[in-house]
Amino acid sequence: MLWRVTKAQVRAGSGTPQAIPVGPEIAYASGFNLNGIVARGHELIVVQSNTGKLFGIELKQGGTTREIHQIASDPVPGGDGMLLDRGRLIVVQGSPAALRFLKLEHHGSSAKLVATRTDPTLRGPSTVARARHLYLVVNADFATSTTPFTVSGLPRGGQH
Repeated sequence: MLWRVTKAQVRAGSGTPQAIPVGPEIAYASGFNLNGIVARGHELIVVQSNTGKLFGIELKQGGTTREIHQIASDPVPGGDGMLLDRGRLIVVQGSPAALRFLKLEHHGSSAKLVATRTDPTLRGPSTVARARHLYLVVNADFATSTTPFTVSGLPRGGQH
């Protein structure tokens, strides 16, 4: 299930979110299901953590209808936070701890794994953001819940 909040609700600081069902196209299974989400134009891209499948969700008619398709890609099991950067989809993978770089192709209907990045400072990474020349990766370490949580700063560079 996705939840839609309108601009008016955000401005007002209140309102009832609208439920947007994702089934039957995205089958609910045991474990973590939909997790990371990014906007790409009028489409949302989500990862189903337990299967590693990527999906595109296009909201139409003001969010009252939707069209869902699976993005043909190598699976990214344990996929969590995501980021679009330089035309690539970056998926944070918690275990094994890595950033997976995928190039979206064919208008977002498929994705090709172009790079994998690991780093010894990644411990249960959960999400990623970009700050100038760095990828900032939050290490939530859900396996041990060790606090304080940390942030790894990985150079963005041109190596990908």
